Formats: sequence, C-alpha cells, structure tokens
Amino acid sequence: MTTKDGLPQNAIGSMTMGRDGLLWLGTMNGLCTYDGRTFTTIDLPASTAVDSLVQLSPTRITCILEDSHGKLWFGRDGDGLFLFDPKETGAPRTFKHYTVEDGLPDNSVTGLMEDSKGRLWIGTNFSGVSLFDPSAVAEKGTKAFTNFTKDGVIEGIEAGAFYEDRYGHIWFAAEHQGVFRYDGTSFTNYGPKDGMSSGGIISMMEDREGRFWFGGFGGLFRFDRKTSQFTPVGKQGPWN
Repeated sequence: MTTKDGLPQNAIGSMTMGRDGLLWLGTMNGLCTYDGRTFTTIDLPASTAVDSLVQLSPTRITCILEDSHGKLWFGRDGDGLFLFDPKETGAPRTFKHYTVEDGLPDNSVTGLMEDSKGRLWIGTNFSGVSLFDPSAVAEKGTKAFTNFTKDGVIEGIEAGAFYEDRYGHIWFAAEHQGVFRYDGTSFTNYGPKDGMSSGGIISMMEDREGRFWFGGFGGLFRFDRKTSQFTPVGKQGPWN
C-alpha cells in the first residue's frame, strides 16, 4: 500500500492499533488512519515550532502511543506532543497540545512509553528524558513534567527505546551514555565499563527467563542481572 492507495506519504515511521481496531499511522507528511479499507488523513493543528531548523518536516509524526485509557498520543517533529481522546465526539477533532511552554523539556519528541503506573515516559532529541504524570494535571500547583536530563539528574542528550521490566524498573537508552535503569528511586547507568557499547542502543527486551537483550549500532548485547555485566553476542552466541 502506497500513496496510490491513499497514504499521505510512503515513509511510515510509527504506527499503533487502537482498541477499536483502527490503525493509526505516522508518516513524514502527517497522520492517517486505516480501517481495513480506506485511509483517512487526520488534520492536526498547524505547527507552532519556533526553530524550524531542527525539523526534518513540520508534518512528520515521530511516534504514536495508545495509553491504558484508550487515549492516543502523537509526537510531531519539533512541535511537542498531541493528545487525542477517541471517545470524544463532534467535529472537528480536538487535540490537547503540550510544548515547552507546558513544561515539556524539548519540542522534538522521539519516543513514548506508558508505565504500569499510568505515567508517560518521553524521549527527546535535545533534552533527554522527561516523565509526565497525568494525575498531576488535575492538581493545582503540581508539576506534571519531571525533566531528568534538563534538571541534571542524568546525562545524554538524545533518549528513547523505553522498556519496563518485570520488576517495574524503567530502562531507556541515552546517546553516548549507554542505558539507564530507574528503580523508582534512583538511576543506574550502564556503559562501556560494564561491557556495553556506549552509542546507539535502539531496542531492548526481556525474555521469559528474565534475561535482557539490547540491540544497537554496536551489535547485540545480553545483560546478566547477577553480575550487572553485558556480553556481546555474535553469530556463535552465547545464546543461553
């Protein structure tokens, strides 16, 4: 399926399927849905990005997430976060827009993950990691965004590839810093000193035995919780 079939652009960078079965697609030229038959372009509000030099495209959708309440979050290149509730009826569609003016550390959002507590972990291109607590929005005087990198708690300008393990710990990658693990209280950084490449971790997962696997530009690594060491994995393994 291509633009000939109704896609707004052929380069698809993100997608998710809503609980209603509707497929949401993020492209270089905006957002669209697919119901199994027809592509429908979704018009987001016009870009309000101040610095267009950091944008690849003012219409590029960088990430999509459906949260546990069925609400949809979209990152747009250099233009922050958008929140849409499919349960709301009426036309036109209404989107809640979050930018640096609302506490977001950086308008270039690159990654999203909702944790088991309903909080939103946000990775950005230039200001690292932020944590958004929806429950704080309703509490007057409470800060909804906690900006770990911008506030000097951790390092690493570009961040993403979030994962929550079986213990509720949050893992994420940070540019030139390897990976971080957050146990709910403090951050632990893993990098070259632990046997891991410091650059370009782009994916991670935990297997059924509780082993962690990390993939990136430096290859594949396996993490041993007992020793807190990383082992490079090649064609010959080790796999066990």
